[in-house]
Amino acid sequence: MKKAKKQETFLFNYWRDYWQNAAPKSWLFLFGKPPLEEPLSMKVVRGYTQAIRAQEYSPENLLIHLSNQLKQIDQIRDRENTLFGRIYNKMAGDNPRIITLDGTIIQQLYDTVEETPIITIDRQKLYEIDHVELRTLYNKASQLTSPTS
Repeated sequence: MKKAKKQETFLFNYWRDYWQNAAPKSWLFLFGKPPLEEPLSMKVVRGYTQAIRAQEYSPENLLIHLSNQLKQIDQIRDRENTLFGRIYNKMAGDNPRIITLDGTIIQQLYDTVEETPIITIDRQKLYEIDHVELRTLYNKASQLTSPTS
């Protein structure tokens, strides 16, 4: 007597054929593929952002921009005093000690106070700087640009 062949169900055959013949167009293979080429609108936005980052400020506008950044970090630090403020900062991704600035702004700030930065600054990249260090540089720059105050 011969051993009976295992009965295969329709569902088993369907899944076996699917896995053996899965084409690269399947959604399972999309996870390993590189991203598609970005649309033209994203290329335009990226070029605009890089052009803005390369723009240099006048010394007065640089100080205005930095004072706005310092006011924002002060608000974040004030929120850090309460439990709900800490939760809000955590959810918003705000760090009460770090400010993110463009390399152009940091380089201009160091040029204004006539100091050399610790690291080499690339003007097209973003840098995180401690708010205490930024405040000291801001105070030096404000004294140098307006010595009457």
